[in-house]
Amino acid sequence: MDYSERYIKMCKDAIEIQNKWEHEHGDIYLHEAHTISKLLMIDVNGNDYGDYDCACCEGKRFWLPRQDQLQNMLYVLPTDKRYNQKDLYDIGFVACPNVICKELIEFSESDCEMGMETMEQLWLAFVMKEKFNRIWSENKWNLKS
Repeated sequence: MDYSERYIKMCKDAIEIQNKWEHEHGDIYLHEAHTISKLLMIDVNGNDYGDYDCACCEGKRFWLPRQDQLQNMLYVLPTDKRYNQKDLYDIGFVACPNVICKELIEFSESDCEMGMETMEQLWLAFVMKEKFNRIWSENKWNLKS
C-alpha cells in the first residue's frame, strides 16, 4: 500500500472519488489533522481503530483506496442485478479484466506521462482518466483535453 505524500495528495484531491466513498470494513483513511503515521481503519461496526476520542476530526477524513478498490471502480460483472444497462454505462462498465488490463497497458505507455511511482498511483490516475476524464498534472487533477 502506498502511503507516500504524493499518493495521499492525489487521493485527497480526487474529489469525485472521495464523494463516492461508502465506508467499508478495512478501508484506510487519514484524519486531516494528523500525520501520515495516524492511518486508521474502520471496523465492521463503523468504529475507527485507534482514535476513538478524536471528536475534533469528525467529518474531516479522506480515503486512501487500495489497489483492489481502485480496480473494482472499473469492473462490474454484467450479471450484477444492482445495475441496469444505463447504470453500467454510467459507472464505466468494462466487460472483463482482460479489457481493463489492455487499456491500463495502453494508458501507461501513451497517456501516462505523469511519472507514477507506484501501482496505486497508476491505478488512481487510470480510474480518474477513465471515469472522470482527469489527469494528474502539475500536482493536481486537471480535465484531460
